[in-house]
Amino acid sequence: MTEQLQPTITIDGVEHDVADLNDEQKSIIGHLQLCDQQIAHYQNMLALTQTARQAYINDLGSQLNTAEDKE
Repeated sequence: MTEQLQPTITIDGVEHDVADLNDEQKSIIGHLQLCDQQIAHYQNMLALTQTARQAYINDLGSQLNTAEDKE
């Protein structure tokens, strides 16, 4: 027979079984998970925006260098 692992959360170095938490504490964990998802989303958006910014810089530099070559 295999033993199923109970979900746990570690706070301040102390591991807690999620099943032992009250409803309010479980709700807080849900809010934390939502925050983590939003942080990941905004990190992805930041990476995307930084990549686009660099592409615009590269395009501008290319255009300016081409304009200088024509002069």
